[in-house]
Amino acid sequence: MFVLTSCDVEVVPAESDLSPRPLEANQADDALSAIRIALPGQYRFTAGYSVPPPMSGKSAHFLRYDQAEKVDLRALAEMNVDREFGPVLQAKCGSDLSRYSLGSAMGLHCEGSMSLTVIRNDGLGAGDLVAAGSQAIVAPAGDDPRQIYIYSEGT
Repeated sequence: MFVLTSCDVEVVPAESDLSPRPLEANQADDALSAIRIALPGQYRFTAGYSVPPPMSGKSAHFLRYDQAEKVDLRALAEMNVDREFGPVLQAKCGSDLSRYSLGSAMGLHCEGSMSLTVIRNDGLGAGDLVAAGSQAIVAPAGDDPRQIYIYSEGT
């Protein structure tokens, strides 16, 4: 960032700490509001991180919610119709999407022949990284998934 003072240019260092910041439940609620994603009341915040943008723009958010019943991503997509989530997709473990380090930091384990069930609103492939300004909701595939991970890339 440059600040012009009279005829001299002064270099002002930008925010240097761009590391992920753990979130509390109320901060996660604020993040969900900011990215306009609604969840049913039975979902409980478990873990989350916010990553500030390098210069200007919106922070990225990585959130985990758990519930007592089986996750239904199609119902979540319908509940968030204005966010324009696409069809339910399957991503392979080992895909770029499964390798977000904050996913594993929040407890997402995806190995071997396992897969992830995904809805996303950026039109990219199931296992691709999330596009800037877009979101993906991810659930571990299986007979009875009870966790969702929300990946919201900043701008």
